[in-house]
Amino acid sequence: MTVLPGSRVPLFAAVAALLGLGIGGEANAACSMGPPESSLQQCFDTWLGAGVLPVGNRLADGADSYWTTGGVASSTVVLELAGFANTNQFGLYDPVSGSSVRIFEGSAAAGSTATIEFVAGSAGGYDVRVNGSTQGNFTSALFGFYLFVPTTGTTFYSNTAANAANPPGPAGAIDPGPQPDHLYAYRGTNTRFLGQDNGIDEVQGLPEILEGDVFASPQYILAWEDLRSSVSGYDGDFQDFVVLVKDITPVPLPAAAWLLASGLLGFGGLARRRRA
Repeated sequence: MTVLPGSRVPLFAAVAALLGLGIGGEANAACSMGPPESSLQQCFDTWLGAGVLPVGNRLADGADSYWTTGGVASSTVVLELAGFANTNQFGLYDPVSGSSVRIFEGSAAAGSTATIEFVAGSAGGYDVRVNGSTQGNFTSALFGFYLFVPTTGTTFYSNTAANAANPPGPAGAIDPGPQPDHLYAYRGTNTRFLGQDNGIDEVQGLPEILEGDVFASPQYILAWEDLRSSVSGYDGDFQDFVVLVKDITPVPLPAAAWLLASGLLGFGGLARRRRA
């Protein structure tokens, strides 16, 4: 387990960031699609049917910052159309301690699946189990998602405020500013993915294990952009890494702020007792 840079923030800053984000969906970056790759919208139309899931129907920025799960959750790689596909890493991070747990790395292909479980730890906090094996301990069951791009040494977070280290983009950039949003989250539409789970890939770009399954409301598609807005080649297409998560729920901002503040206070008290 590692500590991600920029993921741990002071109490006041963390709570302020939570309360200040997601007031309106317009804070999200514009989704610019185009050749030669299939756009995120084209993928959605191919998987679910035309118009079923418009790319604009994502959670407001800030509403997808932090998440929780009450049992065994799962995640499935749906699509990866990135030049860094062989090295990108996806996982969870603790917003209090900055500790992280990797779920998928570059070798994971579309259709790769992992289970995630938070279990009360014997020494406090929550043990994070991936595929049944404990990979780390988080302060609480509140967590964020991250995408690490080893090629550029950049980590992007579900909490947009944690991306502040990214410099402002050039004039005319699709996603300018010091705090670009690199994650779009889409709630299930309660409709079925096209095709049938019969051992034959029938739907272009969709893992066969998802064909015919219901994209239910407790499920979310997380679509990531893996290039900083300030670099040449930034396209803002948000289909560089796409993963489906089940039984993982976004935490409303007021509740997340309270949980995060409580966790940080508890974490600070524990640290003081250890030093004493």
